Amino acid sequence: MFPRMERLEKYGVDQEIDFVFIPKQESKNKTLELVVTDPESGIHICKEKDGHSDYIEYRTDLVDEEHSSMSQDPIGQVKYLAFNSRKNYLAMYCDADAYGRIVLLKDLREELNRIDRTHVGGSQLSWCGNDCIILSVFDQLVIIGPNDMHSIDLKCRTDGMFFYNESDGVRVITSEYTYFLELVQPSLKQTFALASISPSAELHKAQKSVEQGHPRADEIISKLEREDKLIEGIETLMNAAEYEHKDVDILKHLLQTAAFAKKFVEPSKLDPNKYVDLVKMSIVLTKLRNSSKMSRAISYH
Repeated sequence: MFPRMERLEKYGVDQEIDFVFIPKQESKNKTLELVVTDPESGIHICKEKDGHSDYIEYRTDLVDEEHSSMSQDPIGQVKYLAFNSRKNYLAMYCDADAYGRIVLLKDLREELNRIDRTHVGGSQLSWCGNDCIILSVFDQLVIIGPNDMHSIDLKCRTDGMFFYNESDGVRVITSEYTYFLELVQPSLKQTFALASISPSAELHKAQKSVEQGHPRADEIISKLEREDKLIEGIETLMNAAEYEHKDVDILKHLLQTAAFAKKFVEPSKLDPNKYVDLVKMSIVLTKLRNSSKMSRAISYH
């Protein structure tokens, strides 16, 4: 019996613990790894060795001999653990001195960030894809970034919500609805941000000019051709269309704008099949998302 296993066995079945696995194929060390919260403080890190499970360390302060530069402050009692989709970042929600604390680790070793005074009473921890941490506090969803946080009140009729992390976002399931949240992608920001002068934003203006009957579209296309940025703008528009899953009108506009700009590019320089496949997939996904019988929160990726 390993000493650390004995430490866990001394606690009763009523003690709440959380645990997460890292599969072999997703582990940096190519071994099965297990992280378990300790009922008092800290975490246990266990990995597979020669086909057997072997506890390698018990950590309360995230400091070991090889990584003495890390923070030496105790992390407190860890209540919830959550890996991002790539399994390289671990978020921990801790009860520390009567207030919430989020600790972010890289590869189970390096402490990247520590956010104190988050929210007391968190009931579930997860990730939105690989980018930001989310926490449920009663019927609020708290999105936690590196410098700030934002709360969304879902106003659930019954208590509780369930998070399901996906590679490009997070699925939030309540007793009434299913929500899908994802970060606003750079391609969408470049296209629609105020005063943006990116190639995709310029094409967006050109398409609007065509719809309004203004002759400025030719000027914009000629300018992008001279600067050799026309293809870049088209590819950004297509990427933005992949991530637009809510507003059908915006999706149509992105595809129409890409189709308009594509007329000025030789087929040998831009594969037309990529656009055709995107349109076909967008039609199928739009029908699934807006089905009258059973709509699905589903993304392109």
